[in-house]
Amino acid sequence: MEIFKPRRRVCAGQSVRYPITALDPMPWLVPPEDADYDCFAVDGFVTAGRGAITAFFQRFEYRDANDPLVVEGLLHVLRTRYSSDLIGAVYLSELINCPNRVFVWPEDFPEGYPADAREIVSLRPEMIDGVLRLDTYRMVDLESLAGGIEQLRGRSFKNVKSLLSAGSNVECYLANATADPWPGDLDAVLVDKASGDVLALVEFKTHNRDTPVEDEAPGKYGQQDWRRFEVLYGLQDRLQAAQGARPSLWYLAWGT
Repeated sequence: MEIFKPRRRVCAGQSVRYPITALDPMPWLVPPEDADYDCFAVDGFVTAGRGAITAFFQRFEYRDANDPLVVEGLLHVLRTRYSSDLIGAVYLSELINCPNRVFVWPEDFPEGYPADAREIVSLRPEMIDGVLRLDTYRMVDLESLAGGIEQLRGRSFKNVKSLLSAGSNVECYLANATADPWPGDLDAVLVDKASGDVLALVEFKTHNRDTPVEDEAPGKYGQQDWRRFEVLYGLQDRLQAAQGARPSLWYLAWGT
């Protein structure tokens, strides 16, 4: 069985001005083993009224020659290959006291599946006595996933902007076929190994226009930029209240 992070793609029926790049800035931040910090990403964090954070999400896809899926095998691969990412997200959720969920679905799901297929493994990871546990899970369909997001967000959107590209077909579907889109992600989190404090939140800005990358800045593209940063400011506030130190917020524009 193979488990992997799905790659960004153009959503079905949509088109983009610039090709999707295969480049990924995250490896710039991944530390060597002897570094004094850890680094991980969060694939989605749900916000409710006034920027309150109500859940963190991680998502994976799998490719398996076995039919039907053996969930225990999937959990073993997750523990073996992605334990640091999962533990980081659990730690973050415990720090600010909100739920953490992991979703795993077949490669390119829901393409090729019926609309009501219960093919999404929904996991509730926990740290018990310093050990990552993935014992609690259930199988859900897209309707249940959208309903869970609605419940955590406290509302559905009246109007959802069409999504041209996304990190998975599930995200494309939720944005373009429901009123409950997948939440925005957190590109990277840096955590001090010794103290456990969150040192920095990182926002990557992919720049693929033929203009100088050094001219990029927060707010350059108007209110849409600032809405995103208001959410990150809210997360900074929660972390400062929890750990007594305010993490930095890094905006890293990078060119393709």
